[in-house]
This record gives sequence, structure tokens and C-alpha cells, in this order.
Amino acid sequence: MDNKRKVLKIITIGDRSVGKLSMIKNYMGRPFFQWGNSIPLDFYFKDIMIDNETVSLQLWNTHGSAFNDGKVYFRDVDCCVLCFNIHNQQSFDNLPHWMSLVDEKVPFVLIGTKSDIERTEKSISNETIEEWCKHIEDQGIVKEKIHYFETSAKLSTNINEAYEIIIKIALNQYNNTKEKNSIDISIEPEKPKGICWW
Repeated sequence: MDNKRKVLKIITIGDRSVGKLSMIKNYMGRPFFQWGNSIPLDFYFKDIMIDNETVSLQLWNTHGSAFNDGKVYFRDVDCCVLCFNIHNQQSFDNLPHWMSLVDEKVPFVLIGTKSDIERTEKSISNETIEEWCKHIEDQGIVKEKIHYFETSAKLSTNINEAYEIIIKIALNQYNNTKEKNSIDISIEPEKPKGICWW
């Protein structure tokens, strides 16, 4: 029996208050709540089954502006979840900054949050988002077509669908780069303290 379990490190980045924490909480099965500001860094654990194999997820959440110098936490990342608020132009304009913090070899999924709010003339249009994705693809910054989802943590829209792709990409990255990052499940690990607030 193979006692090694794969551990996928998925980090979520973007401006503060775009809804990163709400999205993670929703995927973890927690009810929607108007969460306050998170600490600069916290993360959450979830075990899932993939092809009859248990895989451990580490879902890292970063707190916007407080995390500008946190490159050390991007080591061994399997997938980056890049978030912006579809109604906030600045959060969209800041995407290149957040991308610059991550190794270019790390794949990412683009998430536009708060889709439950009706778009206005100040919202980022689908055409603008498509143009941004095409520009990134044409620059060769990504190897494949960018996966983009518009989500609502409030209505649970596209959360599970997005994470299905995120996990698939993370697992592929893991298999291609680091079989070493597995844990021995024959040894009962000590439960971490002070990293998951809910």
C-alpha cells in the first residue's frame, strides 16, 4: 500500500475586498457571510477523492495590500487563483501586479467575482476581459488558453465549477513538477493551530 498522499498548494491572490475569502469559504461549504478583512495570510485544508485517490488541498488566502512582499509564500505553488471584482476597475488593472509575484511557470485560473451584482457602465465588460486574456495568451505568458469564471459566493455561482478546473490544473502541475510534495499518511500529523479561523 502506498502511504504517500499528494498535497496540492493553491494560492488565491488579488486586491483586498474582491471576495477571495468568501469564495474559499463557499467551496469549503460555509454559508455566505459579509466577511471582514482577513489576516495577511491564512489557509484551509480539504481532502477530496480523485480517481479513487485521496488528495489533500491547501487553499491559501492572501490579504490584498498587506501581501505585496509575500513572495516567500509562493514557493511550491501548484495553481494560482487570480481574482478581481468585475465591478471594480482598479482590481482589474492590478492583475499584472499580482501575476508578477508568481513564478511564470505556475499556471493560473482567472476569477471575476461578485457576478450576482448587475453590471453597470462602470463594470468591466466581457469584451474587455476577453481582450485581456487574449493579450496574455499572445504574449506567451501562459502555455494554454486562460480559464476564466465569473463567480458569486453569495449565490454559489460557478464556485464548484471553477474549483474543478483549478484542482485539475493543480494536479497536472504537481504530477509534472513535484512528486516529492506528498505526506506520509501512516503517521498521524499534529493538527496545525492558528491558521484557520472558521
